[in-house]
Amino acid sequence: AEYMGSSELAAEPSFRMFKRLANLDAHAKVKGEFQVRTYTGAIISVVTIISILVLIISEFQYFSQVETVEHMTVDLENKGKSKINFDITFPNLPCSVVSIDTTDSTGDNHFDIQHNIFKQRLTADGSALGAAHKDAISKSAKSLSEVVTPLKSEPKKDGCPACYGAETEDTQCCFTCDDVRKAYMARGWRLDESTVAQCTEVHYQGAHEAQANEGCHVFGFVEVNKVSGSLHFAPGKTTVQPIMLHFMDLQQLSSGQVNVSHRINSFSFGEPFPGVKNPLDSTNSTVTEGTVVYHYYAKVVPTIYEFKDQSIVSTNQYSVSEHKRQLVNQIDREMPGVFIEYEYSPIMVRIKERYKPFTHFLVEVCAIVGGMFTVAGIIDSIVHKSVKTISQKLDSSKNR
Repeated sequence: AEYMGSSELAAEPSFRMFKRLANLDAHAKVKGEFQVRTYTGAIISVVTIISILVLIISEFQYFSQVETVEHMTVDLENKGKSKINFDITFPNLPCSVVSIDTTDSTGDNHFDIQHNIFKQRLTADGSALGAAHKDAISKSAKSLSEVVTPLKSEPKKDGCPACYGAETEDTQCCFTCDDVRKAYMARGWRLDESTVAQCTEVHYQGAHEAQANEGCHVFGFVEVNKVSGSLHFAPGKTTVQPIMLHFMDLQQLSSGQVNVSHRINSFSFGEPFPGVKNPLDSTNSTVTEGTVVYHYYAKVVPTIYEFKDQSIVSTNQYSVSEHKRQLVNQIDREMPGVFIEYEYSPIMVRIKERYKPFTHFLVEVCAIVGGMFTVAGIIDSIVHKSVKTISQKLDSSKNR
């Protein structure tokens, strides 16, 4: 008896402690005889379980997708070359007159570029004429004699055609129209080719006349320095001055032919990457009257995209604004064409692919389950009380 009494005394504090601990139970239990099961509660429970399953599946699909994280840094390696990819259609300019030039702030200028550029002749209705043509490799201005074979002008008595007053010690004879042009450019003079025998005899316009009423599909890429610069698509031939100025020779074109309506099918700086948006893609610009020059100003942002397998693509994104101006008259100093001015930003964007952490998925599942059961309980309580209240009112009305 003494042993049992001491045992009971020892157990009594422990019993009290567990009893107090039970008071912390946030989920109080109700005895079975006090539980009421209803049809509406069963319907709400089934809908709740189905909704939880649907939301968990949706959350898992979202969890399994790769997300991207972006942050900006200062571009400390803003040097080297960058590729400009383009695909442009000129429905009213023949391929024989479309010239592609690049200039930049370092003085690295290239005129009449042909390397890595293809030209596809188009009919008036936009159909392709033959296959796209890639010209010979060249990064400098192409001379007129490389386009057509000029006829020799009437020589002087000594067999030396005149340069029409532009002769120098090194250049005494001008056998072709291009020779006369270069001689005049060296002196900074303007040449009226209608008075030059070499130019009237050259069949330079033959190529343009053969492609009259045609369009041109130009596509390819050029490599430029990562500095501010300009990419030109202009009709005519680029002529370079000794002081590095240049202008387009449009004498072979009539004013009615200089229609620079265009469609930019695609235009990008660097390699593509997932989610990139190039604002110039699918840009349509139509000239309805007069002669127009188009300027596009692109702000280029260097971008590094890191895939989930840790492979890296060094590329660019850009934003762009557009300005169109109609040329007033023939003496306007600006030439018709499409000019894309670009400038590289000193800020670089890094984009990294990654999977979401599994703990995020667990937290979302707990939130779905807890939230759905809580909402279902509230709805069930409201429905049960409403049904009970209506039933009581109906019973009281019958008793009367």
